[in-house]
Amino acid sequence: MNEIIDQYFNMNLFSWPDICLRLFLAAVFGLFIGLDRDNKNKPVDFRVYIIVAMTTTVVTIMAQEMTSHFTASEDFLSLDLGKIVAGVLTGIG
Repeated sequence: MNEIIDQYFNMNLFSWPDICLRLFLAAVFGLFIGLDRDNKNKPVDFRVYIIVAMTTTVVTIMAQEMTSHFTASEDFLSLDLGKIVAGVLTGIG
């Protein structure tokens, strides 16, 4: 099963346990921020913050993997990690 996953998702920088750990930490931090807002009776609660934190983590990991993949190859395509992350932050804002 791992061979099939590795065939389609060839990861250069991160291993699968590292990705799972980062997603778990993003969910925990999103939960803490959301619970703080929920305790202050703000309109957006912890579920939204967990989703946003995990989605941002996935997009950032994908951007780092894509940047390392296309930096290592000699293709005509070049990616800028800063622009990808700035686009995600603009979308969240």
